[in-house]
Amino acid sequence: MRNKTRLFGIYLPFFILILLGAITLRTIALIRYFNYDYHYFSAKVIPTIADALVLFVIFFFLIYIIGIKKKINLIPSFSSPANYIPSATLSAALVFIAIDFARSFLYSTSALIRFLSLPLAILAVLSIAYLVMNTVFVRTVSARRATFGLAIIIFLALYLSYLYFDSKAPISSPIKTVDQLVYAFGAVFFLYEIRLSLGREKWKAYLIFGFIAAALAVYSAVPALIVYFVNGEVVANSIHETILTLAIFIFIASKLILVDKLTDAGESPFITKLKKAAADREEELNPKANTEATEKIDKEESESDDLNQISILDTKRENESSALFEENQRVEIQTDSEDSIQ
Repeated sequence: MRNKTRLFGIYLPFFILILLGAITLRTIALIRYFNYDYHYFSAKVIPTIADALVLFVIFFFLIYIIGIKKKINLIPSFSSPANYIPSATLSAALVFIAIDFARSFLYSTSALIRFLSLPLAILAVLSIAYLVMNTVFVRTVSARRATFGLAIIIFLALYLSYLYFDSKAPISSPIKTVDQLVYAFGAVFFLYEIRLSLGREKWKAYLIFGFIAAALAVYSAVPALIVYFVNGEVVANSIHETILTLAIFIFIASKLILVDKLTDAGESPFITKLKKAAADREEELNPKANTEATEKIDKEESESDDLNQISILDTKRENESSALFEENQRVEIQTDSEDSIQ
């Protein structure tokens, strides 16, 4: 019997509704109030409300997950379409990013960008290898899959550094800040994703960092894509980065939805009842078995006592016979002596 977790329940539609509100306000702010030359908003009210909504939904989710008193103990699954399709989507986005960094390494005039571009291109390729293994090696525990998973963690952390040093936008730009948070929390999420492959799950931390990363990723990517198709303006570092951010959201969101459908690692009620019935039956049978064993032992002891008694009786009879024989011998010797004297 499959025992579903159903962790989110009615809370998931509430989260989605609040996030849609935040995404809508951010899109309006980007279209009407964002200065693409300086990367700041000319009006602060709408983007501030949008940021507040995202922070609220994240805080609410944290309180909800932390408030779950029972231990979350699930069986991970890597053989679901919720794993295959997002992995393919993220792999495709990483292909374009790898090409971009290869070009930056070859043609960029900045020594620092060229220094970061080569390892980022290599790590992007290794991350694709990890995602392929994520769909090929469907066993719950796989050390090889976990080893390659380190590549995507390092890639996201290094990409975070790349965004910080890139000069296309000011360091304090609200766009750059949100994107850096996406890749920071994304790296932490993949750290807990890899723990699944090692059989060392931390489900509450997995859900917390996964939801934060997914909420920030969709909050960053969807408005940026809408602006790109409406105004033809690139809000993030590149359009390929926006696509990568959206792919990260799709991957993490699919994983979170999959968690809500996983089987609890504990025993199902049906198995528990079967075990209890078997234990009760064993308890009923044990007294009978003990009685039979006791009777067998008593019988063996009784037979042993009888044999001992027979042995003692035979010994007594042998002693009496020996004494009688000796008495007869003595009488005969005495008679022979008297006859000789006469």
